[in-house]
Amino acid sequence: MTDYRQHYGFSIDPFDIEPDPEFFFPSESHSEALAALLYGINHRKGFALVLGDAGIGKTTLIRRAMRELGPKVRSVFIPQSGIPYEQLLKDILLKLSVPQRGDTKGAMLHDLYGYLIRCLEQDENAAIFLDEAHDISLEVIEEVRLLANLETSKSKLLQLVLAGRPELMEKLRSDVIRQIKQRIVISCRIEAMTDAESRQYIDHRLRIAGSSGAAVFTEKALSMICRLAKGNPLALNILCRNALEAGYALSEKPVSAAAVKMVQHEKDLMPGEAVRKRISAGRHRRLRNTALACLIGAGAALAGFLLGTDGAKRIFPQPRSLELAEQKPFKEEGKTPALPREAAPTEKESPADLSVLPRPSPQEEIHIKNIVAVKKGENLHVLSQQYYGEPNTMFMDRILELNPDITDPNVILVGQKIRIPEITASLLVIESSRGIFKVHIGTFLNREVALQYGDRAAQSGKDVEVVSRKVSQTETWYRVLAGPFAGREEGLDFLEDLTKKELLPFSYSR
Repeated sequence: MTDYRQHYGFSIDPFDIEPDPEFFFPSESHSEALAALLYGINHRKGFALVLGDAGIGKTTLIRRAMRELGPKVRSVFIPQSGIPYEQLLKDILLKLSVPQRGDTKGAMLHDLYGYLIRCLEQDENAAIFLDEAHDISLEVIEEVRLLANLETSKSKLLQLVLAGRPELMEKLRSDVIRQIKQRIVISCRIEAMTDAESRQYIDHRLRIAGSSGAAVFTEKALSMICRLAKGNPLALNILCRNALEAGYALSEKPVSAAAVKMVQHEKDLMPGEAVRKRISAGRHRRLRNTALACLIGAGAALAGFLLGTDGAKRIFPQPRSLELAEQKPFKEEGKTPALPREAAPTEKESPADLSVLPRPSPQEEIHIKNIVAVKKGENLHVLSQQYYGEPNTMFMDRILELNPDITDPNVILVGQKIRIPEITASLLVIESSRGIFKVHIGTFLNREVALQYGDRAAQSGKDVEVVSRKVSQTETWYRVLAGPFAGREEGLDFLEDLTKKELLPFSYSR
């Protein structure tokens, strides 16, 4: 149990962002959608459609529907629908426990049809829920339409539910697949909750967790949360949970509007498990004192820590098992204001020591893989692919570190000489100006991916921190560091251990 849960008397986390049917809240819009789904499936209507913005509660609704359908309906949940049709069929057969006699589409459809006929004979039904259906290609949607042809003269053998964002409807209007739209019998649109429903939603989740809104949030705090979230359940969850963490750091009970204000910019983030910091007793006292000082004088400093934006670090002292999100190069939009760094509990290093990645110790030589003259169209992404075999941000980061005259990783002058370092174990074990050793275990373009990886890497038993680095006027990268270590050899051993556990998102030379 995390500290803030203990502080506010929760038996479970009231604002976990994972879709949980136990927490399903029957707003007017959600209730209507649930009733329509249950009716369509139980009466074998065939195709159903659920639309709603990101974070509106589509997945939670689906899981609630699956629970209420009962044992007579064999339900299959496909969380990511953007997969090839053959893989979709395989997943359906696997989750229905249907023996697969062949890998061809025809063979798998034959197996599925036989299973559905047996279900009908036993007065049973089958429903397939395709979540994130807006990611389905037009070709796969057309193939999915064929599943609707699995029927008898009297009823549909298979009930299909497509759940996705509003753009799914635009896709279904395509002339290429207009026939599938004609087959949709049930269509639901989940709308944002009203202010009153948002308050009821918060109180609903708090009561399930063992408390109530009146005992946890002040009236002003509730008003601010509801206004910021605009009726979106995911935004409500994120704001409430982060406000609870801030309130705990301030030793507040109930949580004040001031605590909400500190985390108000996190309403659109999707941080996952990694955001749930575990604060030690000593660190809690330091945070509380800092927070109080900020409230009296300059609140921006604590806000920088709680917001976790540019310049802030996150510590992951507790291991958790998370799937590492796929790292894809992209450029984040917008500019994040620079905020002060919060010192790690194990050291007193100044922000300046962490603004630039420390070099290896003087006795460790940086091996140069190559020195190249930049050609037209090349940037760090291209160079990483060319010399390391993949466009990993970690490799780009080390190139950037070795070539400080590069001011924008996406724009390099033609003819500019670039040093390409060999990524070695010695290069990854770094030493600060104060003689503190850490290991550089990853760099990511996306803050939340960095947080997820940091949480995963913490399974090693060492503290892991995420430190942001502004690499251009509009772009920030996020470095993941582990440590501290007693010396270089301990850092090398740690790196080797991570490698054996397959917890590194890149390869290096030993």
